[in-house]
Amino acid sequence: MIRPTIYFLFILLLPGQLLAQWKPLGPYGGPIEILESNEKVTLASGPTGSFFRSTDGGKNWQITTQGLPNSPITAALVTDSLILVGTGGTGVYRSINGGVTWSASGRFDASRTSGQPRAYGFLRVGPFLYAATAEGVFRSSNNGVNWREVSNGLYTRDGIFSLVAIPGSRALLAGTGLGIYRSIDDGETWALIRSPITSASRNALEGDVYALEQGDGVIMAGSYGQGFIRSLDQGTTWTASNTGLPFGTSVYVIKVKNGVVYIGTDTGIYRSTNKGTTWVQMENFPSDAPISGLSFIGNSLLAATNSEGLFRTDNAGQSWTESNAGLLADTELLVTSGNKLWCVSGENVVRSLDGGKTWKIVRYKMTADELIQDLKRDGNTLYLTNRDLYRSTDDGDTWQKVNQPLAIPDGVFLTSIWVAGNDILAATLNDGIYRSTDGGRVWRALSRDGLPTAANLRPTFITNVRNTLYVGFSSAGLFQSTNNGTTWERVKGIRENADVWTLATVGDTLYVGTNSESLYRSTDKGQTWTRADKGITSSTVRSILPTPTGIFVGTFKGVGVTTTKAAFWRRYNNGLPLLQASRENVAAEDLRMFPLTTENNQLYGSTLYGVWTRPLNEPPYITPEPVVSTTCVNGLIQIRYRISDTFEEKNQFTIQVSGPDGVYSTTLITPLAGCASPGQATDQGFFGCPIDLRMPTGTAAGDNYRMRIVASSPATQSTDIPIKLTPNPIPSKPVIKVDSSKLTTVDAAFAYQWLLNDRPVPGATSRIFDPRNFPGIYAVRVANECTGTAVSDQLAYLITATEPTFDDEVSVFPNPADDALTVQLPRAVKGTRLRLLRPDGALLNEQTTATTQHKLSIGALPAGLYLLQVKQGDRQTVKRVLKK
Repeated sequence: MIRPTIYFLFILLLPGQLLAQWKPLGPYGGPIEILESNEKVTLASGPTGSFFRSTDGGKNWQITTQGLPNSPITAALVTDSLILVGTGGTGVYRSINGGVTWSASGRFDASRTSGQPRAYGFLRVGPFLYAATAEGVFRSSNNGVNWREVSNGLYTRDGIFSLVAIPGSRALLAGTGLGIYRSIDDGETWALIRSPITSASRNALEGDVYALEQGDGVIMAGSYGQGFIRSLDQGTTWTASNTGLPFGTSVYVIKVKNGVVYIGTDTGIYRSTNKGTTWVQMENFPSDAPISGLSFIGNSLLAATNSEGLFRTDNAGQSWTESNAGLLADTELLVTSGNKLWCVSGENVVRSLDGGKTWKIVRYKMTADELIQDLKRDGNTLYLTNRDLYRSTDDGDTWQKVNQPLAIPDGVFLTSIWVAGNDILAATLNDGIYRSTDGGRVWRALSRDGLPTAANLRPTFITNVRNTLYVGFSSAGLFQSTNNGTTWERVKGIRENADVWTLATVGDTLYVGTNSESLYRSTDKGQTWTRADKGITSSTVRSILPTPTGIFVGTFKGVGVTTTKAAFWRRYNNGLPLLQASRENVAAEDLRMFPLTTENNQLYGSTLYGVWTRPLNEPPYITPEPVVSTTCVNGLIQIRYRISDTFEEKNQFTIQVSGPDGVYSTTLITPLAGCASPGQATDQGFFGCPIDLRMPTGTAAGDNYRMRIVASSPATQSTDIPIKLTPNPIPSKPVIKVDSSKLTTVDAAFAYQWLLNDRPVPGATSRIFDPRNFPGIYAVRVANECTGTAVSDQLAYLITATEPTFDDEVSVFPNPADDALTVQLPRAVKGTRLRLLRPDGALLNEQTTATTQHKLSIGALPAGLYLLQVKQGDRQTVKRVLKK
């Protein structure tokens, strides 16, 4: 529907209304897996789908997830003409606007409906685009829309990590888990390169080759544990070239700039000015973390680390600065104490002592495969599990192992813990439950009687509620012990194979969060359970936080809150970056938010994009956006408004309109059908139900009207919005043109109505009208949105409007006539046809003539308007005649 600009609306924005929403606290940086750029845009990805873009060389970053799946971004190609990203299992995505938004581009294996190979890197060579993946090499000839596997002869068991083209040939090299393979036919077939390596302890070509690059006539390879390897004869022979590198160096990335070779390793950044013959470490780099990516933006070098984000140098490494502004790290396992916050990011423990203003890593990831299972705080003591149990009494600065040597045996894999003073419960992967009552010095194994014993049934949490022990399992439900762990029994009423993630109490009421049935509630100490998830938009609840102002749940789709004893849950996501997998301008609300905690009347949550906070108890708000300030008296006013997500289930949004005196006396309630209160998330934020409004009939034009948006539960209203009503304008008279037997109005309008013989044609309300070869006198009436109307001149239409006309060469007289009409023709043509019709198209008389003048009797006809069709050869015309 088109609205002419002359009648439409000016926008008035009301500042200072966006109050209640989540705000990020950091930590910034974190583990970065992918770093790619051109001179205009830089892309960086962390784990589990966190993805960012920068347009100022990495100085500032913004989340860019619109259109992307909730899947890790594992590869990127950034050129001036093409931006692609590969994912950890959902295919390839493309951006045509510098990484602002994304759309699906293609799947590596089109025969699969899901589970695409994980991408590790892209390579552009002439007309082809290649992808190195966990399952082989794929090639595309149309910029990634369609792919074909080209892995014949490749070792693919461990995946293909890197690709490079040998200049001046069709040859490619692929880095694999079994060394380097070569193809000489654009990737159609491959063969393993077996060449002795000099100056190396063993044949590094038969290990993991993570990086391949070429430049200045040198082919370069970076390997795991075997350093830098190069070839000066296009890959035929290779030499280990590690002078200046520590023994056993792993090389993850290679870049060449102005004849200088740069490598990112597990011990820092090194460069070589002699094609990799010798190496010098770039000093002053502020992190000991392994280097996962290097990228040049102009003369500046951006370096990515696997735990501390990005660093930038503008002076060839003499000094470095953090480049993490806005680059929120993936976080989990959040705990708080006053103004102190701790969380896990990239398996590092990160701490803030100033409410999130600054962060510091206080415990680095200890091993490559370390996975921190749990983080708890009890008083001034912190505990974590990573197979073993560790404790810190100095805010995380130092950590001591708790369960050695007098406690839990070696090899026992701890998952979750519960701590209250000296009483500690520890759940293990497959060795049952352990308990210590002296702060972890001595432990005893509790009975496993009644607990599941299958090795794949992992404990997810353990807790003690009023001397009843509860332990949840993945795929095995919930169990309890009422005799301090002597025996256990399954909690009935919760699905036996459910993933049970958390349990909390509010008074005597128990709440349990699961991975598929959302939330359960019991009001009889766990004897019976009912679902209590009405309004929760996710089937997964991983965190439950009771507070004095309500109960909050952390889910895979943000946060929910209830103030009605779980009778209804409201979304509590305003301000969160909920843009993954957005479709048709509606956000998918797909964001892990757990755990949740509260301190000093603030709510805190850990997400894929760092730690966020929001006031615990805040009033709701309504912000019109945009606001109508000028329209015509009867014009349609479409009202959209941004809201906080704190309105109740049965809340009703209404519009109140004042008279010219400013007194509110009229209430119009017209929300669009199908819009559920309290509102919906879109890719522009959180909005209430749209409302269409027309001023009451008879309203006079004026400048003093006002309106406001009113909510019922909780009761609140927006600020007043001034309205200026102008008189209703009259649209211009429409013009009809005939095109391919269809009638079309030349100018656009708000509404249309086609007329046949001055009567409306039912259903003919579009700009284009097909008369379907029905003859008659046609016109069109148009209206603007202010109810002004205008009617076109009448058009005589008869059968085939595309046939040539000779209207000016035919005359009919007298007109009006009493008894007979004389038809004057331009020439005598045998078979000239004359047809007399009523205005509705009914045929009254049909004659043929071969003369230039013919008389037609009309004396028997009643007085009125008639149509005379004259057809001679392929030409025709229609004349209007009047019978006296």
